[in-house]
Amino acid sequence: MAASLACAGASHGSNATTSGSRGFTLPDLAGNSISLSDYSGHKAVLLDFWALWCHPCRTELPLLDGLYRKLKDRGFVLLAINVDEAGKKAEVRGFARQRGFSFPVLLDPRTQVVSRFNPSLSLPFAVLMDGGGKVIRTYEGFQPGQEQDLEADIEQLLAGDRG
Repeated sequence: MAASLACAGASHGSNATTSGSRGFTLPDLAGNSISLSDYSGHKAVLLDFWALWCHPCRTELPLLDGLYRKLKDRGFVLLAINVDEAGKKAEVRGFARQRGFSFPVLLDPRTQVVSRFNPSLSLPFAVLMDGGGKVIRTYEGFQPGQEQDLEADIEQLLAGDRG
């Protein structure tokens, strides 16, 4: 049974102090198994946890897609991890297709992965990691303009100024 998730409108970032072992494997929308370890060595990895019912998530995702398109060739990876129940897979697929997302969308219907990174289970929730898997910063909630702070943090990782 999935844990209770909440939608958070307010945003704030926090610097992480521990990295821990947080590897995972989840299916993507096509049913392929995607592991976090598949992206080791990339300079910056963002895990973005979201749900269809979360309005801030729906606002944030197109902005993240623009950021991903802009920075992916420099070593930035974005994994959008959907936490809707398993029966919503077709709806999630349609949502991603309709908006033309270029990043991988993974499915975590049992909230097993989100609960490891985000024990409060608020959405949207993002985790920025360096290429070695060290958590650099977390972002809870979303407000317009937050994507600029996120981009600055990613740029620092891509330039090798952090981590």
